[in-house]
Amino acid sequence: MLKTHRDKMLVREPNRKVEKTSDFPDSRGQTILSAIINEHFVTGEPVGSKSIADKFANASGLSSATIRSVMGELEELGLLEQPHTSAGRVPTDKGYRYYVDNLLGVLSISNEDLYRIGDEFGLSTNEFAETPDRLMERTSQLLSVLSNNVGIVVSPSLSSDRLQHIEFVNLSENRILVVLVSAPNIVHNRIIRLNVAFTK
Repeated sequence: MLKTHRDKMLVREPNRKVEKTSDFPDSRGQTILSAIINEHFVTGEPVGSKSIADKFANASGLSSATIRSVMGELEELGLLEQPHTSAGRVPTDKGYRYYVDNLLGVLSISNEDLYRIGDEFGLSTNEFAETPDRLMERTSQLLSVLSNNVGIVVSPSLSSDRLQHIEFVNLSENRILVVLVSAPNIVHNRIIRLNVAFTK
C-alpha cells in the first residue's frame, strides 16, 4: 500500500509480471528498467550501469555485471537506447510505454476523496451557469489538493472538436455574441464587433 503524507491510504494494484519473450523482459529486466526510468526522471540525464549498480544492486540482489548484461538486453529489445557511444542509456518511447502499461501499477482513489469530488462537482443551481474556464480552474485546484502536487487541466482544442450548434445573438452597438457548442457539450462564446449593423 502507498501512504500519502495526509495519512490516507491508496491501494496499489499488483503489477503484471510478463515473462521474457522476444518483445518483453523477464522480471529481472523489469526491475532494472524501472530503476533506470526512475533515475532518469530525477536526473534527466542518461543512466549508466555504475549508477544503477551503486544505487540498486544491494536492494535488487543483482551484481554489477548482471546489471550491465540486463541493460544490454533491454537495449536489444528496444526499451533503452544510447544517445551516443560514451553515454549511459535512456528509455525509448517503447520503454516508457512498457513501463506505464506493465510496471507503474494502478492507484485506486479513496472513498474520502470520492466524496469530496462529488461534493465539489455535484449538481447545483449555479453549475450550468459556470463558464468552462471557471470549471477548469476549480478542477485544477481540487486535483492539486487531492494529489498534493501541481494540478494541470487542459481543455480540448476547439479546432479538433466536432461542432454541434452555432448561434448568433444581436447585441447593441454593432456587436454580436457568437455561441459555439462542440462535442461533448462544451460551450464557447465570443463577442465580435462589426463594421456594419447585424441583421437577421
